[in-house]
This record gives sequence, C-alpha cells and structure tokens, in this order.
Amino acid sequence: MRISSATLNALLFAALPLLACGCGVPMPQPYPTQALLEPSGDAFFAGSTSLFDPEPPLEGQADPTGDVWVGRYGPGGEQRWHEILGTGEAEQVLGLQPAGGGGLVLVAEAGVDRDPSPLLVELAGDGSPVRLGTLTGADGLRPQRLEPAADDGFWLLATQDRPGTGTQAAPVVIRLEADLTPRWARRFDSELWLKAAALAPGPAGARVLANALAQTGSPDHGVVLLDLDAEGAATRAGFLRLPAGDFSASRALALPDGSLAILGQHREAGGLHAHLWLARLDPAGQPLWQLALGDAPSAPSALGLAPDGSLLAAGLTFPGDGTAQSAELRTLVLEPGDGALRGQHLLDLDGRGLAIGFGAAPAGGPRLLGCQMRGEECAPGIWGLDDTGALAQGCGSSAPTALVPEPSAAAFTPALLRSTPLTLRFSPWPGRRMRLGHFGEAACR
Repeated sequence: MRISSATLNALLFAALPLLACGCGVPMPQPYPTQALLEPSGDAFFAGSTSLFDPEPPLEGQADPTGDVWVGRYGPGGEQRWHEILGTGEAEQVLGLQPAGGGGLVLVAEAGVDRDPSPLLVELAGDGSPVRLGTLTGADGLRPQRLEPAADDGFWLLATQDRPGTGTQAAPVVIRLEADLTPRWARRFDSELWLKAAALAPGPAGARVLANALAQTGSPDHGVVLLDLDAEGAATRAGFLRLPAGDFSASRALALPDGSLAILGQHREAGGLHAHLWLARLDPAGQPLWQLALGDAPSAPSALGLAPDGSLLAAGLTFPGDGTAQSAELRTLVLEPGDGALRGQHLLDLDGRGLAIGFGAAPAGGPRLLGCQMRGEECAPGIWGLDDTGALAQGCGSSAPTALVPEPSAAAFTPALLRSTPLTLRFSPWPGRRMRLGHFGEAACR
C-alpha cells in the first residue's frame, strides 16, 4: 500500500474523540449497516467507510466513501481488529453472517454507481481474508440480503434490473455453497415491478418477500410472498394486500412454529406519511394479525426474536419537521401470538441512534446493535434492553411511549410467477486490503 506519512499518522493517531460515555469507536468515518453478535459475546460490525480522501489514494479505492469496512469487538467493548477491503469500485455492505471456524461472510453491492454485482467476502476470525470475489453471469444484479442455510451454505437475495423490458425488475434467489460458489440461482418474474425485500430461511427452504409496484412506478398495495423448497422450486406464491393504502416489507423473520413475522411501512390511502407496520403470517401465507403504529413519519430498521420468544422491532420516527436531524429511535416488544404490545420506548443514545439488528448476550437478555451519529461518523454500539424494550445497559436513556396500534384486515391472494434459471459463477477478485491500527474502545455495553 502506498500511503503518505501524513495519512498514516491521521489514521493511527489523530482518531476522532471517544463519546462522552466512553463507548464510541473513533474510526475514520465508518458507517456500519450490518451487525452480528456472536454467542461468545464478540460483535462484528460491517459497512462502508471513507479515509479522509488520502493522498495518494489507497490502491483499489476508486471512491473514498465506498470501501468495505469490518470490525470485531470483544465482550467488554475492546477492539480486536478492523479491516478495509477495496475492489476499485464503490461498495455498499448489505449482509453479514457467521462462517465456519469463527469467521464471517459478507455481501456487498460493488459498482453502486455503475453496473452492480454482488461482492462476496469471507474473513477468518482474526480478520484475514479467506475468499473475495464477485458473482458474474447476470447483469444488473443488486444484492439485498444474505441469510444462513440449513447446511453450511447461504441464501442470497437480490434484485435484477432489466431495462427495456415490460418487467423492469425481479427478485433473484441464489443458493450458495459454504465456499461461496452458486449451487443454483432463479429469477421470479411477473407483470409487476418487483424489488426483493427480505428472505427468511427455514429447515426445508425459504420464504421470500418482494415489494410490488405497477410498471408506472405507482404502489400496487401489496407485497409478494414466495415460498421455495431447498432446490428453488416455488411451492406457494401470491400477494398480501390491505383494503386501502400501500405498504412495503423491509424485514422478515421465520418463527419456530413455521409462521412468518414481517416489519415494514404502511401509508393510508391519500396519506402523506408512512408508519411502522408489523404482521404475522401463518405457514400457508394467511395473515394472523397485522397492525400499524405511528404518530409521525417512520422507517423500519430491525426485527428480531428475544430469548423469551417475544418479537423485537425497531425503527426511526421523524417528528417535528420530519428531517433526519429530528429522528428518534423507537423500540417495540410484541407478543407473537396476537401482536399485543408489551412495551414501546423512545431511546436517547447520547446522540442520534440508528438500529441495525438484535442479538442475545451469553448471559441472556436482548441486545440492540446499532450506531450513534457523530457528524459524518456513526460509531458502533451495543445496548442491553429489558423485556419491554427499555434501555437496561449502555449509555443513554429511554422513555416509554403510548402509540395505539391500528389493526386491519388483510388477504393473501395466490398468483403465478415465472421462474427463470440463471447461471452464475463465483469469480475471485484480487481486491486490496488495509489493516487498521487500534482506535480505542468499541461500543456501549
């Protein structure tokens, strides 16, 4: 790596200050978008980063705001290592899962501003790269989610842009082996514009959600549900519809009884603002319950399962002027059986907080994984929650809220989607790597 001494000094010694509670990660403007809490208590965070526009630029860093950043932290918040990986394209990390031997696998969209393709990276537990490559064989493939399979492989969900056709976009499901080579890949087409949204793996297949838009780009009031077997054959397909308004899915979670929990957004017919929307579908795709919550514009962030079996959800609420600067982080705890709210809180994390996901600590109790905005930096953090979603551990405070859920009816309508097999290849990419120095303690604990 050709790095000037000034840049090296900036990276190693001119770190950003720690947050007031001693819980920040003084990194060079990291922006984590994925997080993973290991059973050991270690936490991985991954996202994109910039490096102060170093001169000369890092090799392989075409866009200084778009390289892959990964960090690992110990149970006490101590930093173990940080890595930056570059391919010569701008990258956006969209999925992170554990791999064998204590490592991890991530997927990123490479070529965000040009011809996109999935970038797959496997790292060992010490952060050293094991595999790095792109999936080739299909143009305009934008990854959306990476999930574990019942064996040692992975499910990869993507959207394929198809300009010049009646169907402008369609979801693509890819089954990856443990070594990241594709076992099979299928695209599912309809007369609508479908954007892949979420995938929930199960013991014998996966349940896929895609958001449907009419060809003109207007909402079509529904979400597509697609059930697949282990070989990618569709066993069920249809639309989940509300009586009025439009809605979209963002996260999905398979529950132990075979049902499916969904987190997304709902906007009433003629309404200006979208609110958080949650639903639970039975194994046949029929809605068991669904509800919308919100007194201000809201955006979904994370969905998880607490150790006691309750549902955890988080999202951002935009009160006042509705701008990002006014965003408040909200947590919800629901009973999965009937959707009854056990608790709801607004969290003040000593700065504007963003939720990434949930996990469980070795000693029990749910954990919220996220980050705190500090200028252009978002410092990773881990916060303990009690059984109502209030802060139980970590810096910051929480206050209960009393939004009233609005239940509504929904219907599942079967539909036919056309399945097209794709031939994809894992193409190794040399990439570039930079090992970062120590930047201080990690996160709120």
